[in-house]
Amino acid sequence: MSEAYRHIGKAVPKVDVPDALMGKTYYAEDVSFPGMIYLKVLRSDRPHARIVKIHTERAEAHPGVVAVFTAKDIPGRNLVGVPVCDQPVLCEDKVRFVGDPVALVAAETLKAAEEALRLIRVGYEDLPGLFSPEEALKPDAVKIHEKGNVLLDRELIKGDFEQALKQADVVIHNTYRTAMVQHACLQAGAGVATYDGDKVTVWTPSKEITVDHEDIAAALGLPLEKVRIIGGPIGGAFGDKRGLAHGYYAALASFKTKRPAKMVFTREEYVQVTTKRHPFTMD
Repeated sequence: MSEAYRHIGKAVPKVDVPDALMGKTYYAEDVSFPGMIYLKVLRSDRPHARIVKIHTERAEAHPGVVAVFTAKDIPGRNLVGVPVCDQPVLCEDKVRFVGDPVALVAAETLKAAEEALRLIRVGYEDLPGLFSPEEALKPDAVKIHEKGNVLLDRELIKGDFEQALKQADVVIHNTYRTAMVQHACLQAGAGVATYDGDKVTVWTPSKEITVDHEDIAAALGLPLEKVRIIGGPIGGAFGDKRGLAHGYYAALASFKTKRPAKMVFTREEYVQVTTKRHPFTMD
């Protein structure tokens, strides 16, 4: 009976495995163009603070630096995010977590970009921070976002809960917590962009390519047909590879300088700023 099936009960070859094993797979990190510039992001060292002033003059004058971008340089909508569009590409008025993006450096070499980061000075006015969901839900809690601290409130009811408790022989009440989990993909992530005529092309390992397409076009203030996203091979996801900032930064830098641009996350950046499997508190 089983011989009648072509696929069920039989091994199916994974067509991409040989190239991955032999190092032939062409990831976004491998994409390169002549005249490419390299990008680094200055990130907040404060959990919650108002941005008073960003001083970029010394960084802009550093040898090899092509440009330094802040929120004022974003031509379109300075908000991206999945599932709620509330994350600034570059923070404008305040930072909301340690690692929030404040400025973007574009340079002829990665070393020059890294050196220029250390020359940027940001004046902050510290605000009260929040460090747990329970603290954030208190009536008098400071608002991290202007709309409040609750991202989503979803109610799901199945059956008669109260009646089930009354009929139970034994009722055990406890609180259980899980830890935050980093996806820990081998590929931290990268984005490469080019600007040709009036069209931006971005190579990035996107798992939600239509969302990234819409967000990048909106950030650049361009119609969708002027932005092309090429979703290359994904070096691990497990729920990650969504809302890919490295693609936005590469697109912004290429659009503004008219040169190919590359943004590659370090492992530290990846752990600090990419999405996580959030912790749960269950009663």
